[in-house]
Amino acid sequence: MVTLNVEVVKSTRISFLPRDRHLTNEKNVIQAVELKLISDQILTGQRNQNNVLGLETDVKKAGSVLATKNMFSCQAKFVDEKNDLTNVFLVEPGFHGGNYACLFTALDDSLQFKDDVEITVIPGPGLESCSSEKIRVAFSSVIKIVSKSSLVLTNVDSQDELLLVGLENVLNDITVTVSNPHFMYAGRPYNKGDLRTWPIGLKSVFWTEGTPGDEMSLTINSPITGQNFVVPVKAAFRADQCANIELGWSSVLYFIAAHYQSLLFIIASCIVCVIITKFVSQAANKSSSSSSNGTKPPSGDTLLATPLNNRPHQNGSPNTLLNSESKPFLWTTNESPVYGSPTSTSPYGRGKSPRQLAQYSYSNH
Repeated sequence: MVTLNVEVVKSTRISFLPRDRHLTNEKNVIQAVELKLISDQILTGQRNQNNVLGLETDVKKAGSVLATKNMFSCQAKFVDEKNDLTNVFLVEPGFHGGNYACLFTALDDSLQFKDDVEITVIPGPGLESCSSEKIRVAFSSVIKIVSKSSLVLTNVDSQDELLLVGLENVLNDITVTVSNPHFMYAGRPYNKGDLRTWPIGLKSVFWTEGTPGDEMSLTINSPITGQNFVVPVKAAFRADQCANIELGWSSVLYFIAAHYQSLLFIIASCIVCVIITKFVSQAANKSSSSSSNGTKPPSGDTLLATPLNNRPHQNGSPNTLLNSESKPFLWTTNESPVYGSPTSTSPYGRGKSPRQLAQYSYSNH
């Protein structure tokens, strides 16, 4: 049993509420074009109030008992008349948010067009004193996401595309926002055939500060159609393939920018080490050059006074062949002198007889 406090007054006029409206063919959504029944018996200051006053529960109760379908009817059509509105909407009178309204329920969301909808409210029994009321409301088809319902970005493919289809004026007014601008970006949109494309990608800083597997998202907002979408984005690391070179260089450049102080210190230390090493090497070379210039080279007698001079001869007498007064011979491993050279084997017969053997020696002079 429903109990309501009701004040019955005679309605004299029907008026649409002055609100911004934009109809779309989005399914599973009831869109209301609200109107109000106005009576001359109501004070001017109260005419701006809803037809049903009270708590939200009272408004819901009123909606369940008021016979709105018998009070008025709603008729609607597209102004351009190229499309039949009955194929796009189901239109019926109803009660919405404390006010009477013409309720639109979308039947087909595949059509893409824009137009104006002319709505006419025709009074029913009990509202004979009211006249019909008309209003025009803009209509635009909804946008749709053509790309995957969720995006996966990896170290191999760090960029993907968000694809939307819709009317040009609606797409021009769309905003795409990333949940984490520090790790992700949304590029400038461009047309790709009949689609509007937004490049979505990971910034190189993610691979140094982020964590693979983090859940991020995109928020798509259309002020004209009133639509809002949230597209999940997952960042994953792929070990089965190498990352692209652009991402690698980007990571290197970011690392250099983030740790430039440490890198400058290391470079400066290397330069100082090179300068010190070069200075020490030059000083060592100068000292060795000065010592070599001040020392005389050893004489020939000293050079010949080697342990070989003191080596005993085969007959037990000292070896006098290598002293300063003698002419040293070349000696073989068996201490025998070298005489001459092998016989010639020239084809011209010049060396048929052995060459004269000669004994060669070296002098100190």
